[in-house]
Amino acid sequence: MKPITVLFALAALAFADPSPDKSIGSRSAPILIDLFSDFQCPSCKMLHDQTLPEMIKDYAKTGKVLLVYHDYPLPMHAHAREAARWANAAGTLGKYKAVGDALFANQDTWAANGDLRSTVAKALTPAEMQKVDALMKDPKFDDGVSRDVALGSRAGVQGTPTMIMTYKLKNYPITRAVSYPILKQMLDELLAK
Repeated sequence: MKPITVLFALAALAFADPSPDKSIGSRSAPILIDLFSDFQCPSCKMLHDQTLPEMIKDYAKTGKVLLVYHDYPLPMHAHAREAARWANAAGTLGKYKAVGDALFANQDTWAANGDLRSTVAKALTPAEMQKVDALMKDPKFDDGVSRDVALGSRAGVQGTPTMIMTYKLKNYPITRAVSYPILKQMLDELLAK
């Protein structure tokens, strides 16, 4: 695995203010993973379902990795930006991950019919849903998604999922969904340096 030039803006932004609801792990973890993902992307779903749970358990929850989520809706996915807005609105209530999990679990349904609200409602209480409905009228959720997209563009993200692992001021991009054994091997190699 060869490092690329350090992307100081990327590392600084993630460490400066990762939303607690859009990050998992310790800020003092030796490895930062900036994950650029699209809720409507099948490869992102595969990474979310098959790789991230084990990585979170073995590395983020043990203080070795700080995982920071960034929304990167691709233009070819008709409902991806709206899905990111719903997740970010729910994030103000501490429910970004719960809504994100629901969006990935029901991706085939809402991607086909565009009914994101029903999927989101399954992950929230009625009172929470009422608050999120009100928040969806606020354009700041568009701004947050736009900031993530701009950050990804500056970092050279061209597709999803893209993970940029930063370790000892060097960045190691992974530009596709990878299995947990492959990601584990990469993380262990970095931690052994």
